[in-house]
Amino acid sequence: MGTTPTQEARRSARRPHKLGITLLAKSSGMEFHEPAHTLDVSDHGLGIRTDDPVDPSRAMDPGQIVYVYGDSNNHFGYCRVIWVEAKTVGSPSQAGLEFMN
Repeated sequence: MGTTPTQEARRSARRPHKLGITLLAKSSGMEFHEPAHTLDVSDHGLGIRTDDPVDPSRAMDPGQIVYVYGDSNNHFGYCRVIWVEAKTVGSPSQAGLEFMN
């Protein structure tokens, strides 16, 4: 007899919300700005999607720190990349970001 897998509860509910943002980050010693938009927002972070495919030389990686600011003077501040997914090579990336401040 097996055990039923348990699903970990989220710390806070996600709310769908689309807002234009820019990610400011460093990769390979170079600073870059990556246009993106939010997919959802929670008390602890953001679900985002990049507007364009991310250049492999400056890919986002789990654990990376990015600064997130919005198109309408909304500054979310520093976030940690928790997960990253691209459906296909050369497609925009989706990522989960956790607020640090």
